[in-house]
Amino acid sequence: MSGSPSDRNSLEELWRRRVEDVGLRLDFARTFVEEVQKDLAAGAVPAADGTFSFRRALRAESIAAVEFGRVLLIYADLVVNGKPPDEGDWVTYAKGQQSTPSEFTCSPIPCEKPLP
Repeated sequence: MSGSPSDRNSLEELWRRRVEDVGLRLDFARTFVEEVQKDLAAGAVPAADGTFSFRRALRAESIAAVEFGRVLLIYADLVVNGKPPDEGDWVTYAKGQQSTPSEFTCSPIPCEKPLP
């Protein structure tokens, strides 16, 4: 990686914060799965609604886990190999997170593709 050590340090810090951010999202998704499981076990929601909520929670957890792995690999490549990430990919991803939901989401928590 070319550039000054302070540039590299600031880039590493930026990506370390991104790893922390997606880690928090993954923790939240896992906690949500646990809460939905507790509600289902307690009979707090009707079975059909509970099953649907549980499937959505598992899907959100899976998506969060994949994103955590992706960001962690980018960070590791930067720290270990000195390879700077392609910031264009991150900008595109970040814009996608702030845009309107895609056809595969029905709320902030991704779910099944809606029927036509």
